[in-house]
Amino acid sequence: MIGSYKHFKSFEVDSFDVFLKAIKSSDESIRTDKEIELIIFRGQSVDENLLPRIGRKKYDKPNKGQIEQRIFDEFKRLYLPHIQNPNLKDWDILALAQHYFLPTRLLDWTENPLVALWFAFYEEKPPANDRVVWCFGFTKEYLLEPNQEEGLFEHKKTIVFKPRHITQRLINQTGWFTSHFYSQENNRFSALNNLSPHWKHLHRISFSNKSDSFRKQILKQLNTFGINSYSIFPDMEGLCYYLEWKTYFQ
Repeated sequence: MIGSYKHFKSFEVDSFDVFLKAIKSSDESIRTDKEIELIIFRGQSVDENLLPRIGRKKYDKPNKGQIEQRIFDEFKRLYLPHIQNPNLKDWDILALAQHYFLPTRLLDWTENPLVALWFAFYEEKPPANDRVVWCFGFTKEYLLEPNQEEGLFEHKKTIVFKPRHITQRLINQTGWFTSHFYSQENNRFSALNNLSPHWKHLHRISFSNKSDSFRKQILKQLNTFGINSYSIFPDMEGLCYYLEWKTYFQ
């Protein structure tokens, strides 16, 4: 669990219906700021900082920025046999790398709160585990459009990146990213929840019921709305996970 939540508006829910009400309340509250461009959502099966993978403790090394550049350059050198479109821009390539689990400065979000809820609950965790869904409203000043050419590793603040639809997974997940600022001086990536400009536009939804039966109930209800592993990951891997879940675990 991350530290104090005093900066954020928080909701604790105990059912699917109450979750939907919390989403509605959060949306209305965030949109009192008329400059909000869009609200996006992130589900986490572990309640931890809103920090990209490359910034987490597991990947803690000196000179993280240099390592980030090196691993991205190596990905660009090797990824071409695995795609059909060889004319991707660097931002597209970074989004592709993120979706296939390369450590990057990107953090995944979605326009669909039900997709976020699925990501919060699809993994089995210990009974006392804290699952959470974040709601984030951003203004236009933080938005990087896909046709902009600002360098991947040069932005001076954490920004929101709207990716082009280069994979079916991005389409089905209505995917967005935050691209997190790296401080060379501190050798650290910024966690979104630690950035004061965003506090009033960042809401947190937690779940009081932590039982596995509640988890199964949530996944079953999401499936009735067409949200499952096959809709999230529309490929052979997602199909097999879906059939396994439908046959043995729902």
